[in-house]
Amino acid sequence: MRNGVLATVLAFGVTALASTGLIQPASAQSLRDLDANATPALSPDAIRVVQRALRTRDTNPGSPDGIVGPKTVEAIRQFQERYGMRPSGTIDNQLLFALGHADLVGGPNR
Repeated sequence: MRNGVLATVLAFGVTALASTGLIQPASAQSLRDLDANATPALSPDAIRVVQRALRTRDTNPGSPDGIVGPKTVEAIRQFQERYGMRPSGTIDNQLLFALGHADLVGGPNR
């Protein structure tokens, strides 16, 4: 049930973003295959985007330095707990969608 709800939320978010032209629309199959818990490999610039997004949502990741340090991990954990996600403290696809940054979603960090 939870995976079905998550897939629906992800599909809605991608559809909404696609309508703005910010991202290319994904197929329903690719969304179904998306691992919400995957941790994409992010550049320091992308991590700064996440840190800024966390700051605008009343968590304190420290200065946006592009490094996932202890303050960023704690801010992620607080955000995840607040919104009913598994509080892993990691930047995963579910967090990126929740922060409104579907453009950063990707496969697992290898």
